Amino acid sequence: VKSLPRNKLSKPVVWLIAFALILTNIIVVYLWYSVSKKDSGFLDSIADVDLEGAAFARQHQQRHKSKISATTAMKATIKEIVADANEIEKQAEQAKIADVVATAQRVVIEETIAMEKPTRASAATVARLHVDARREKVVEMFRHAWNGYKRCAWGQDELKPVTCSGQNPFGNKTKNAKNKNSPLLPFFVFSLNGLGLTIVDALDTLWIMGLKEEFQEARDWIANSLTIRVPKTVSVFETTIRVLGGLLSAYALSEDQAFLDKAVELGDVLLTAFNADGIPQPAINLQSSQTSTPGWHRGRVILAEFGTLQLEFLTLTYYTKDVKYANVVMKVIDKIIDEQSPNMPEGLYSNFWSNSGSFKPQGNSISMGGLGDSFYEYLLKVWIYGGKKHTRLLNAYLRTTHGIHNTLIQTSADGLTYVSEAAGTSPNHRMDHLSCFSGGMLALGADSGAHDEEGEAMAKRALKTGAGLAETCLEMYRRQPSKLSPEGVQFHVGQSGFSNGGAYYISRPETVETLMYLYRITEEEKYRDMGAEILTAMDEKTRADNGFSGVKDVSRADVVLDNTMQTFLLAETFKYLYLLYSDETTIPLDKFVFNTEAHTLKIPSENDSDNPVFEALQKFL
Repeated sequence: VKSLPRNKLSKPVVWLIAFALILTNIIVVYLWYSVSKKDSGFLDSIADVDLEGAAFARQHQQRHKSKISATTAMKATIKEIVADANEIEKQAEQAKIADVVATAQRVVIEETIAMEKPTRASAATVARLHVDARREKVVEMFRHAWNGYKRCAWGQDELKPVTCSGQNPFGNKTKNAKNKNSPLLPFFVFSLNGLGLTIVDALDTLWIMGLKEEFQEARDWIANSLTIRVPKTVSVFETTIRVLGGLLSAYALSEDQAFLDKAVELGDVLLTAFNADGIPQPAINLQSSQTSTPGWHRGRVILAEFGTLQLEFLTLTYYTKDVKYANVVMKVIDKIIDEQSPNMPEGLYSNFWSNSGSFKPQGNSISMGGLGDSFYEYLLKVWIYGGKKHTRLLNAYLRTTHGIHNTLIQTSADGLTYVSEAAGTSPNHRMDHLSCFSGGMLALGADSGAHDEEGEAMAKRALKTGAGLAETCLEMYRRQPSKLSPEGVQFHVGQSGFSNGGAYYISRPETVETLMYLYRITEEEKYRDMGAEILTAMDEKTRADNGFSGVKDVSRADVVLDNTMQTFLLAETFKYLYLLYSDETTIPLDKFVFNTEAHTLKIPSENDSDNPVFEALQKFL
């Protein structure tokens, strides 16, 4: 302004120009500070501003120094936030990578397991994946069988999984029916007619596997459609272990009154099968209550038939508090428990007994397979069920274990331990697949304290024998081209191996039953691996479009299916496999006992000491 020729400008114009210049400077400075483009030294560099403008500028500078400080602080804060955000993003990226790595590791582990190759993953991780995958495989196979039955045979006794149809095979003589007492059938068939046997047999397996929707469907059928009084003749033994046992186990687990009501109705019918001497007749017509004896029995009754009713009728007394059920089944045991026939091994009993008041043994045939097996099983299990207090039952079982070891246990030339049948004291070296249950029985006895007074050596002997029998039973699978076990095998003295004594396979449970007990007791993973071999063979060789089938000849790799799905596949085989891959809290052995059809029965507690069931057991103390 000073440089302008003053004589050429009027005073007001000069002031107007000065004011405009000052205002322009102020605006420029304000805008600069507002956007934080320059530092505070800028104002000090304006030397040619007049005094009023400079004073104004200095005031403006002081006012904005605080803004500059705030801006600087804000910049620092923003930098910190950005740094934190970058760190969070970095960590998130690392976590994402870790998830990817973990997923990749799981895939590698699973693929490694499938390929049976070693992995860098921890042994615990691999074991857990093994167990979970195997248990889920059992469930998948069970559901495949159950869904096929629902689709093709709902309400009927058995499924024909190849042709997608059902059957109630009354009157058909077929060796494929589940008869633990004989490879031949009488004039009636042990496979029941018109009782929805597959549904009843599968009830507790459905519950244990957590298939609650399917369980409810089965429950509704039982409540609304199951008729007990059908005009059919059935086996007292099979009806007791399958139908009565199935209903009682379903009630034990669910506490649904519908199951107990049906069990009481059936139990009352079955009671009429016992004669005045307390001997149950082999067969009964469910509608008329007329009893009968098959011709092939020759007027005799069978050890495993009259000796395998106790757990079910004791349980019926426990829930109803009516002692009549327990009294009738324990009467026959009281007759023979202390019996020692001449020329018979210690603790072993004849397979056949007279069906009359004398009730004496007939012949000297002995078997831990068909005809005898579950009688010995129930000596131990009734002792456990009663709280391990009844010494007559315990002593009878201990004598049995001595007889088994002294007479029936044999070893082949290649080191296979097997349990033979016998005539008196002479073994015949045949072993049924049914006999494979005995490994689990011996292991359970060792673990339950049955040998406590005999000493640790006897318990160790029982457990060792049980383990040896498990190995032999698995060899019955491994040595077949189909990897499925025959119905029985014949050993030959002084020779290795065995020959097949019945080429068919019908999904029997006894080997996996023993594996389940041995794993629960020893916690050795090898028993789970052994079970996986059987599970794989079943899946590969017996799966049909609508379920699982028996096989006609296990000696062929290209198997031919027999088009019958046994009900005990769902009741026993799948259940024992599922429990093999479950922890001990799933049906703990100190809380439950399995009947011979693998139905889970609760052991009475000490608080139930006034229950009438213990009155019936009093004479066995």
